[in-house]
Amino acid sequence: MSGLEIKDVTKKFGDTVAVDAVTLDIAAGELFFLLGPSGCGKTTLLRMIAGFTAPDSGGIRFDGADLLAVPVEKRSIGMVFQNYSLWPHMTVFDNVAYGLKMRHAGRDEIRRRVGDALAMVDLTGLEARKPAALSGGQQQRVALARALVYEPRLLLLDEPLSNLDAKLRKDMRSEIRSLHKRLGITMVYVTHDQEEAASMADRIALMHRGRIVQTGTPRQIYHAPACRFAADFFGRANILSGIVRKITGTTAEIAIGGHTITAGVSAAAPPAVGTAVAAVIRPENISFASGSGGSNVLAGRCVAHEFNGAVQNYTVDIGGMRLALMTVGQAAGCSNGEHVMVSFDPSSVHLISENGQI
Repeated sequence: MSGLEIKDVTKKFGDTVAVDAVTLDIAAGELFFLLGPSGCGKTTLLRMIAGFTAPDSGGIRFDGADLLAVPVEKRSIGMVFQNYSLWPHMTVFDNVAYGLKMRHAGRDEIRRRVGDALAMVDLTGLEARKPAALSGGQQQRVALARALVYEPRLLLLDEPLSNLDAKLRKDMRSEIRSLHKRLGITMVYVTHDQEEAASMADRIALMHRGRIVQTGTPRQIYHAPACRFAADFFGRANILSGIVRKITGTTAEIAIGGHTITAGVSAAAPPAVGTAVAAVIRPENISFASGSGGSNVLAGRCVAHEFNGAVQNYTVDIGGMRLALMTVGQAAGCSNGEHVMVSFDPSSVHLISENGQI
């Protein structure tokens, strides 16, 4: 099977370009995330895959067949909506069975399929309950079961966990990931929650202003963001604008304001001297230093401290340049107003060209 292929898909609403020439290849059996802020076009793209919205141009194919030529009701697609859309007057059984009844499935087939779908989401025994008698997590599972009862080859999920509290969201992430592994079907999941995407996705397409700005695994996007938007949106980052002043082997010297830092670069394709770059340094890659020797050891003053249990976040002012760093557990920290030294390894500095930034 060839999976889901999206080619140059564009959708406009009046003068607003909601989806701008998006091309994606999603492998069969992949748990693929469309991630981005509100209004970036991710839900519009999902609705075009489902058939609820028609693209203005471009094509969508699934398992080699033209999906746009297939009526919505005949596409082998299940969909889970943000608000679950459960019928409040119907039992769990009837909510899950509703679509099968509309398709005139036989009574025995309906009973078998609903039973199988409820077993998949661990709701066996709750068939007679109404949605109001269920917890938020159980209602979310009913919505999943209703989408799975058709035995779809493609499952679309639009912000399915956004109405749950923090603990339930974490629990349901594991359950959906486990369900995906058991079923092996292709899933496309829309969210604005970077943590959700990072913890669940096989791959992510990061969207901004209707376009795909980067596609990759969570690790690839986190450790090697392709642009400022990717660095800033996907995880916390220090993003410092500077100019490449010198290249020595696999090290570049970057002038940032009145400071100079060093960054690791590829010997095969180093940035040109004089290039404007953004230096991306993740907070966990900066630590407090006891001395002033070595590369990237800077003196500053602690100006903010945030306690988050096992993790503590600090902000250090270094002559007007502010760096966020974090420590884990009982690692050394600092108090507000304290003068400190901080350091980071050149290999932890990721350089992004400022030309054509998003």
